[in-house]
Amino acid sequence: MFKIYFKIISKILTKYSKYTFSNILGLSVAGASIILLYMIIAGELSYEKNFPMSAQTYRIHFSYSNKEMNQKMATTPIPLAQILKEKFENKLVAVGQLFNYQLTEHYLKSELAEDYESNFFFANSDFLRIANISLIKGSLENFNLNNKVIISERKAAKYFKDENPIGKILLYEGEVPLEVIGVYRKLSKNTHFKIDFLASFASTHLESIGNWAWNPTWTYIVAPNEKIKKEVESFFPEIINEYYFEPEKNFISLSLFPISDIHLFSNAQNEVSANSQKKYVIILIILTIAIFLNAFINFGNLTLSSISRRKKEFYVKKVLGADARVTYLQIFTETLIISYLSLFFSLLLAEWLFPVFRNIMLIEMVFYQFINLKFIVLALSITTLLSAIVALFAYLGLSKTNVLDYSRFKWKKFTVANRQARFFIFIQYGLSVTFIILALLHIKQLYFLINSDLGFESENVYIVPVYNTQIYEDYENFEKNIANIPQIESFCAISDIPGINYKMEKISIFNKENKISAFIPSITFYGDFLNTFRISLEESTRGASAAKLLYINQKFDQYIRNQTMESNLGRNIMQFEQVNKISGIVSDFYTNSLFHAIPPMILKEATPNELWRINYLAIKVKNDASIRELEKQMLHLWESKNISKPPMLRQLKPLLSFRYVNEYSFTFLLFSFSLVSFFIAILGIIGLTGFITEQKTKEIAIHKVLGASLTNIIAIYFKELIGILLFATLVSLPLSLLSMNLLLNVLAVRASISWFLFFQGSVLSLAISMLIVVYFSYQAYKKQTIEAIKYE
Repeated sequence: MFKIYFKIISKILTKYSKYTFSNILGLSVAGASIILLYMIIAGELSYEKNFPMSAQTYRIHFSYSNKEMNQKMATTPIPLAQILKEKFENKLVAVGQLFNYQLTEHYLKSELAEDYESNFFFANSDFLRIANISLIKGSLENFNLNNKVIISERKAAKYFKDENPIGKILLYEGEVPLEVIGVYRKLSKNTHFKIDFLASFASTHLESIGNWAWNPTWTYIVAPNEKIKKEVESFFPEIINEYYFEPEKNFISLSLFPISDIHLFSNAQNEVSANSQKKYVIILIILTIAIFLNAFINFGNLTLSSISRRKKEFYVKKVLGADARVTYLQIFTETLIISYLSLFFSLLLAEWLFPVFRNIMLIEMVFYQFINLKFIVLALSITTLLSAIVALFAYLGLSKTNVLDYSRFKWKKFTVANRQARFFIFIQYGLSVTFIILALLHIKQLYFLINSDLGFESENVYIVPVYNTQIYEDYENFEKNIANIPQIESFCAISDIPGINYKMEKISIFNKENKISAFIPSITFYGDFLNTFRISLEESTRGASAAKLLYINQKFDQYIRNQTMESNLGRNIMQFEQVNKISGIVSDFYTNSLFHAIPPMILKEATPNELWRINYLAIKVKNDASIRELEKQMLHLWESKNISKPPMLRQLKPLLSFRYVNEYSFTFLLFSFSLVSFFIAILGIIGLTGFITEQKTKEIAIHKVLGASLTNIIAIYFKELIGILLFATLVSLPLSLLSMNLLLNVLAVRASISWFLFFQGSVLSLAISMLIVVYFSYQAYKKQTIEAIKYE
C-alpha cells in the first residue's frame, strides 16, 4: 500500500515538475545560505573562546580624554606589567606583554630564506600561557633568556625547509641573532592574535625602561576571580598618581577590557589586528532570519499554487469518499519529500561553497564540526515541522471550496489563502528589497572608505622600512644618493606611517602664566614631509626653514587656542625634553582609519642625533615612473651602502585599505546573501503569478474571446501584483535607511547616503519582478481559448 502511495506521489511531483523544481531550488539555496551564515556567525562569536583562561583574561587599555581629545589606546607603557607583577605577585595568574616596536613589518633571515614579516612580536613567558602556546618541537624552558624565539610550524617550513629548526639562528633586522628554541602550530584564526614569531621580551633590553609617556605594549592579565579583578582596577588610580604628572594625570585612565570582547566590541586604536563589529553580526543574524522566512513563505506559496492547479484531482477523491485526514496526509507527504530532498541538496551546496566563505571571512571553521548527528536530527525536525505547517496552509486553502461549487464550474478563489499569499509576498519582497538596497549602500560606503581623501597623498607614495639599518650612520650622503634616482619626485624619513600608526608623546605647552601638559599623537620626520605627502601648510613663521621644524595640525592649534586664547605660531613646546618653537600649522589629516576622528597632532623634524627614531622612508614617485626600475635603483643603492637588508617598496594606498579587511568581508556577505534573499522572493512571485493564472484561466479566455490584446492580459496581472510590490518597496526604503544609519554611526566620517541608490535598488528589483509577471501573462495569453474553457 505504502509503495503504491509513494509511487502515486512521485508521479504527481514529476507531472508538476515546474513547481517541484522551483520548491527544491528555493529551499536548497536558502538552506545552504542559512547553514553558511550560521557557521560564519558562530565563527565570529567564537573569537578567543579557544583559550583555557579566556573568561578570566583582560587587556589593559590606556585612555587620555578631555574636552578636546579622546584617545583610547589598546597599548600601554612598558613598565606597567612589572608594576602589576610586583603588586599582585601571588594573586594574578599571569601578566603578559606583547610588543613589536610599533613596526608594520620586520626583516628576518635564515640560511635558506629571507623576507619581511608582519606577524613578528616580542613577548614574555606569561603571554605564552595566556595565548595557550604549545610546542610540537623544542622547549620553553629558556624562553625568558636573551635572543630566544619560537616560530609557527608554517614559518619553520619557510625558513628552514626540511631541516630541524631547533638551535638554528634567525637573523632579526639583519643584525640580531635569535636562536630558535621551539616550533608551535599556528594559532587559530578566531583570535585577534595574528602571530607567527614570538621572540623573548628580554631580547629588546627594554625591561628596565621607565618611560611612561610611550605606550607601545599590549598588556594582558589573568585574574582568577572577580575580587582580584576589582583589586587591580582599584590600583590603577594609584599608578596614575605616582607615575604621571599634573595636569595630564587628571585626564588619564587605565581600564580592563575582556579579551573575549576585543573582536566585536573594542574601538581602541593600535589594535594587534583589524577588528570586526557587533553590528555586522546582528545584521547577519537578521539576514539569516529573513532568508528563512522568505524560503518558508516561498515554499507555502508554491505549494498552494501547485494544489490549486490540481483541484480536480482532490475533488474527485472527495466525491469517492476520501476524508480530510487522507487529503492532508497526501499533501503533507508531498511537502515532506520536497523538504528532505532540499535538505540533502542544501548540505551538498553548503559543503561546496564552504571553502570560499571560510577564506573570505578569515575564520577558522571545519564544515563537519557543525554537520554532526545533533545537527542532522535538528535539521530533520525543523524540516518536518515546516512541511506540516505548509501542508496545513495548502489544505486549508483547498477546503474553502466544496464539491458543488466545482460541479457547477464555479471555482471560487481561495479567499483566505489568496489574501495570505499576497501578505506573505509583501513581507518577502519587502525584506529582500531592503537588503538589496542596504548592500548597495554598503558597497558605496566601502568604496568611500577606500578612496576617501585622508588629507594626504597615498596613491603615488611608497613606504620602505629602514629600521635598524646603516643609513643613520651617513644619512646626509644617503639622502643625496636617493635624490638622484630619476623616478623619485620627493622623499622623507618618518618614524610612523600617516594613516596607519603614530606615537603618543608627552608635550608641554608654555603659556605666559603657566605650562600646559598633554599626551598628543606625534610623527617625527626628516626631509620634505609636507611635499611628499601633499599636506598643506596653512600658516608659518618667517625664517622657519632655517631652524628645525615643528608643525601642529589645525585640531591642535584650536586646542591650544581654547586653553590660552593666544596665537600659536612661535610658541614654545617641550617634546623629547627639548624646547622648540611652533614653525607652522598644517591642514588636518587622518592618522588612523575613518572609524576614528582626526586628533590633535604634532609633526617634529628630527635632529641628526634623533635619526634613530626613523623607521621608514616615504617616497613619492613621479606619475610616469616605472616601479620595477625604481626597485632596481633602490637595490643598487642598498648594495652600495652595504645595508644589511634588501629594500622593500610597498604602495601606501593598499596598506591603508587593509585596515578595512573586515568591511570587505561583510560587504561581500551582505551583497551575496541579499541576492539569495531576492532570488527566493522572485521564486515566490513566480508561485503567486502561477496561482493567479490558475484562478483566472477562464476569465483570461473570456477576455481573449472579447478581443483583449496581450497588453490587456498583462494589465490583469499587474492589477493583482503591482500594488503589493510597490507598497513593499516603499516600506523597504525607510527600513534600509534606518539599518544603514545604525551601521555607519561608528565612523568619524561617512559617505553621504544618496537617494539615487534607493531608487536604483528599488527600481531594479521592481523591473525584474515585472519581467516575471510579463512572462506569465504571455504564457496565459498564448494558451488556446478552447483549452482554457475546457480546463475550467
